[in-house]
Amino acid sequence: MLAPLYFFIVFLIIRPQDWYPLLLGLPTANIVIPIGLILGYLNIKKSDRIHYVTPVNTLLIMYLAVILFSTSINVGVTTGVDEFVKFFKRYLVFLLVLWNINTLKELIKIYSFLLFTILVVAYNLIIQSLYGQAWGGLVPYLTSDGENRAVWYGQWDGPNVVCLILLIGAAISLTKISDPDKNKIIRVLGIGAFLICVVAIYYTNSRGGVLSLLVGMGFYFRQYFLRPKLIIIGVAAISVVLTVMPSRMSEVSSKEASAHERVYLWETGLTLLRQNPFFGIGRNEFKNNNGFGLIAHNNYVQDFSELGSIGFLIYLAIFFLMFKWQYAISKISQDKDLTLILNVNMTILAMYATCTYFIVYEHGLLFFVIGISASTISMAYKTYPQVKEVIEIKASDIFYVFSLFFVVLFTVYLAAVVRIL
Repeated sequence: MLAPLYFFIVFLIIRPQDWYPLLLGLPTANIVIPIGLILGYLNIKKSDRIHYVTPVNTLLIMYLAVILFSTSINVGVTTGVDEFVKFFKRYLVFLLVLWNINTLKELIKIYSFLLFTILVVAYNLIIQSLYGQAWGGLVPYLTSDGENRAVWYGQWDGPNVVCLILLIGAAISLTKISDPDKNKIIRVLGIGAFLICVVAIYYTNSRGGVLSLLVGMGFYFRQYFLRPKLIIIGVAAISVVLTVMPSRMSEVSSKEASAHERVYLWETGLTLLRQNPFFGIGRNEFKNNNGFGLIAHNNYVQDFSELGSIGFLIYLAIFFLMFKWQYAISKISQDKDLTLILNVNMTILAMYATCTYFIVYEHGLLFFVIGISASTISMAYKTYPQVKEVIEIKASDIFYVFSLFFVVLFTVYLAAVVRIL
């Protein structure tokens, strides 16, 4: 049953409840998600439930448990329960996706609809930048330097954060462009959709958005890197992006004002981790422990300072395993559509992992993305029995997750303490 997902996507991305008069203030999530979960549960009762269970389900529950425990012992049980409930509602988004998407055909429909809604937002960001306002009268964000940066409503009210959905739109567009079985009209429309997303990213003037786009494109087209002609095309494309990228990209040193603020916050995060190494300082408490009431502007710093090494290791494990499992499945898949979906899923994860190095975001979209990946793995599990072995957590996985943990800490240390940027 895809109808609840369609409604959820509209309210998550376009967000008419934040600007359309008849829907203002409507608790859309509280309406759509329960209905979708009921329909989804009825759906999985008809099939083998084992295909809907992977270790990532357990890891997400463990992550919620750390949020509850860390916040309760540091701030208080009441606040701990509040934070747990907040993230449990987001976990329900994961189940909403996992339980309601059962076939590749349905997943392709969801991705196509998601792309449509993202293009609606991208169009609004462009007209907002060109003509001064978007639907609902929303005007650009004016920086202290007098610079306009495109923004959207609700959780997308920051120019760096709104890049997340534009990056996903760009990634989905690549599937329309690169699939040789698509007719020319679809491929041309794919190129148009990709360019609209790129132009919208340009108007957000986001450095993290541009860097994430380059990372995503590099990963998506990784198999072509050894072909001379495509290397030349790739270099030319990157040169074009570097030429037209946001003006702020010319100021990437730690001496630039916003970067200076960021590295101070990252250094504070490292200090908080040293002081509270296991369970951190509690969810949503970073802003209360840096002297300025600011968030970390880095998902990783926010996570390891608030949830400690235990919570952060679980967070990294979720991303690493989702990526690793899908990469392994792509090697055994004999279904072109499945391989294509796996590739775009991994590209989105790579873009998200890069973009959130510069922003803090763990809202509904994150759990939606993880749900899409889990749903794809579930579908592969039904077709390829060997997937059962692929999705088992091995000793080597634990080693790699710990390695990622220290790599992240080291890069943050280089940026915040050594200040190599």
